[in-house]
Amino acid sequence: MPTKSTKFQKGNVPWNKGMVGFVHSGSFKNGHVQSNTGRTHFRRGHVPWTKNQKGIHLSPKTEFQVGSLPQNKMPIGTIVIRQKAGEGAYRFIKTTERGKWISYSKYLWTMAGGKIKAGEFIHHKDGNSLNDSLDNYIAVNRAAHCKIHNPGG
Repeated sequence: MPTKSTKFQKGNVPWNKGMVGFVHSGSFKNGHVQSNTGRTHFRRGHVPWTKNQKGIHLSPKTEFQVGSLPQNKMPIGTIVIRQKAGEGAYRFIKTTERGKWISYSKYLWTMAGGKIKAGEFIHHKDGNSLNDSLDNYIAVNRAAHCKIHNPGG
């Protein structure tokens, strides 16, 4: 009766004896060589199959067409709600065409004439991050913000 661990007993040959490097499917096709250093390279003089095929289009019907817009494009001023892991939900607003998004609370605070100095945060007084009324905001520095959220620490 064989023992539980037969891997290092005399006479057993490991499954990978004689293999050089890590081998995966297709690694030795078309002159492709893989050395035991973990890097791949081609043999000297190997001609790639894409030579002289600049701008090759393998699926032109499904490629992105010039002038067309992506399906998920959102206009400037779009407001979305994002849920962070372990935190509450927050509103964000798109401010530029290049995809710049800022928190809605910062946007409302600056539009109302408030200034946010470096190192300051806009805190929701009632703790509800979706309550975006101006009287619910307060600008606090990092130390004060930490004390609000960790009163004992």
